[in-house]
Amino acid sequence: MNKNMLRWLTIGVAAFGFGLQSALANSIDPNLTASCENYTVGVKANLGSGFNGSAQFELTVMPDGRMVSGAVPLTCMAGPCIGESFMMGDWMPVLEGTQVISGTVELFQNGVSVRDEKIPVGPVTVVCDEPPVPSGITRTPGFWKNHPAAVGQNLPVDFCGASITEVCDAVDLLSTKGGGLNQFTRHAVAAALNCNAFGCPDGIQDLLDEGNAACDTGDGDYDYGSTGTILDEFNNSGDSLPSGLDQSSADPHFCR
Repeated sequence: MNKNMLRWLTIGVAAFGFGLQSALANSIDPNLTASCENYTVGVKANLGSGFNGSAQFELTVMPDGRMVSGAVPLTCMAGPCIGESFMMGDWMPVLEGTQVISGTVELFQNGVSVRDEKIPVGPVTVVCDEPPVPSGITRTPGFWKNHPAAVGQNLPVDFCGASITEVCDAVDLLSTKGGGLNQFTRHAVAAALNCNAFGCPDGIQDLLDEGNAACDTGDGDYDYGSTGTILDEFNNSGDSLPSGLDQSSADPHFCR
């Protein structure tokens, strides 16, 4: 092989290498992984020497439509950097139920899009535990007896074999003091109003039916105090939750 042919072959190989480097340089192959606690955007990049930029991503979490954005720093000081892996893990609010995460990644250098295209990533489906169900909304005897308008909206209630249809009759029962049957009385009426207003567990309704039946028949052996204590706990269980009732209309003197 003469010198000229060797020279041109050397130039050709160098040109081919440069062309290959140029074709591979400054491109990204992104991927997305996610769990219920966080996500990670990974980028496999082909970068030319001296590249200092980022892969900027935008993600959407469905079905709630939450938007997440960020950037994976990309730097290649002595290159080319072919097939280099860059990853960015980030924190996001704990997901609940089934979520689908997807989005796009775009390559930037000096704030300018290198290829002026957004590469899709995802979708990734994440199945998380459902959030704990809070206790149901409730209100105490003290609330009900001071809010006659709310009482009137949730009558009638059954108590001791009778149907309570008048607001002041209910308020009188809610105002009883002491233990035993009196304790059962105020908390049974409050629990019945809670059940009408917000719904209640089957166990509470069964307990109301049981206690009211004993009261109706005059059963002196029935433990009204224990039942009243359980109903007291129920009436207080969701007292801090927003009720949707008008709590500004307290009128403790309505029935006096």
